[in-house]
Amino acid sequence: MANLREILANATDGKTVLDKNGAEVSVDRLTGDGCVIGFYFSGAWCGPCRYFTPMLIDWYEKLKPDNHDIIYVNSDENQESYQRYYNTMPWLTAGYDSELRTALRKKYNPIGRVPRLVLVNGQTGETITEDGRQKIMDELEDFALPWKKK
Repeated sequence: MANLREILANATDGKTVLDKNGAEVSVDRLTGDGCVIGFYFSGAWCGPCRYFTPMLIDWYEKLKPDNHDIIYVNSDENQESYQRYYNTMPWLTAGYDSELRTALRKKYNPIGRVPRLVLVNGQTGETITEDGRQKIMDELEDFALPWKKK
């Protein structure tokens, strides 16, 4: 199976994600042994997204280790709503209208469901769960890291 770096290789700007300050962060730090990435597909316009995001933030801030992270993959209608919504989140982003965003949506959320949290093994690219949102809502604190299949 291809590792996550190989899966993203077709996206010309897919070598980086952005942190809260807009600085580029290499995805290499998220693709090593034991790394898990959560791809959070969401949008400011979505009521269920706005309901779930604070729950996800709380869970993330309580449980996040160094080699795990979440990347926001937006479906926002414009740059302003994207930025306003992303400003509420503590994790990384694929950017508003990047090729990385397009590649991630195509690979992990082809039907465009939001909110959706897909947890992926950073080394292998294997999907751990496609329904991280429901697992967190059902189990909240019991859905503990390292985000492995139960």
